[in-house]
Amino acid sequence: REAPGSPGIPGESGIDGLPGPRGLPGETGLPGIPGPRGPAGPPGEEGQRGLPGISHPGTKGEKGDIGPPGPVPLCQDGSQFPCQEYTVSGEKMLEKLRGEIGPPGRPGHPGLKGEKGEPGVSGEHGAAPCSQVFKNVDLMLKATPMVPEGSLVYVTEQNKVFIRLLNGWSKLCLEDFFPGIASDDPAVSVSTQCSSSA
Repeated sequence: REAPGSPGIPGESGIDGLPGPRGLPGETGLPGIPGPRGPAGPPGEEGQRGLPGISHPGTKGEKGDIGPPGPVPLCQDGSQFPCQEYTVSGEKMLEKLRGEIGPPGRPGHPGLKGEKGEPGVSGEHGAAPCSQVFKNVDLMLKATPMVPEGSLVYVTEQNKVFIRLLNGWSKLCLEDFFPGIASDDPAVSVSTQCSSSA
């Protein structure tokens, strides 16, 4: 048997054949690059109100710095603090704060009967009680030291009667009123110990 010869010269290209049938779909490729952002759409409808949120207490912050000093307060007379009226003594301050003497209070309940004391030393002859007339209660209170204990006082403006006690005054309750009638009877005579008016 003879040995094969050398390969021949390649021939010319043949005519293209007809296209073959469609192949099967390939595998899913990698995701592409995101495209540019589109224009904003119209606003949507208002949604329903949601449930209230849960709050958590925050941590306490640090103490702040001391602020700048405030303006110097001025007194009523325009001078700077401390005012002169606050540097007076306590007695003078009480004199400024003390108001006028008020009307006498209601008499208290009678206390328990005490034991009989020893006989006292006879004193000097004092002023006898008498009846006096004042225009108003203020004048009566101002004249308290000069009115003897047990004196009756008639106040014209209030149409009231008071009796002088050891430490003040007590108002008498006037229940019935009897109009006075002038009389020319010489048998009627009135004697008074003293009388004064203010």
